[in-house]
Amino acid sequence: MTVIPSRRVGWIVSAAVLLVAVTVAVVVLRAPGGHDDAADRPPPLGSHAAGVQRLTVIRMGNPSRPTGGVALADGTSVGLGLLKRYDGTAPHTAQIDVLVRDDVGTAHFHTVKQGDTVTDYGVRIKVLKIWRVKDPFEDAVDVQVEPAAS
Repeated sequence: MTVIPSRRVGWIVSAAVLLVAVTVAVVVLRAPGGHDDAADRPPPLGSHAAGVQRLTVIRMGNPSRPTGGVALADGTSVGLGLLKRYDGTAPHTAQIDVLVRDDVGTAHFHTVKQGDTVTDYGVRIKVLKIWRVKDPFEDAVDVQVEPAAS
């Protein structure tokens, strides 16, 4: 004798599967570094410690308009910027660019994680905090920048 499950059991199983799928989606999207880092924007500029620069997204991907930087002893000005993230960007990462401001054709791009240190064009950049929020144009990265030891 074969027992055929009733339609009610089928609906209950379907509802349970849907509930699990929604729960997993919410957990993934709320995870640190996921799509929403629990804020619509990073804290306002100036709310970070002295000596910290906040790199904001370079609109239109234009690296000739850096949002941070440092002047070296030889007078060279090194600019820093943050590129907009796109779908598929690895969680917990950001892409910063480093360029000599007098020559916009020399930008170098670095994919970084929080805690990374990058040395380029004679400067050392320590990544303190990556702010990934709902709107990728509002992302930011807090860095400390100093001339690299010779």
